Amino acid sequence: MISTGVTVFVLFLIILIFSNATFITLKPGERGVLFKRFGGGLDKEHIYQP
Repeated sequence: MISTGVTVFVLFLIILIFSNATFITLKPGERGVLFKRFGGGLDKEHIYQP
């Protein structure tokens, strides 16, 4: 049986791995668009900037 500590550790690793692809920091002078993997692809209507 898997202990609670091992389960929490594995979940933490999964979150850590996916957080690199989830959060992007835009630096001054940069702009970005949102890619929705399961929601229609590239959203060029909304341009994000700092």
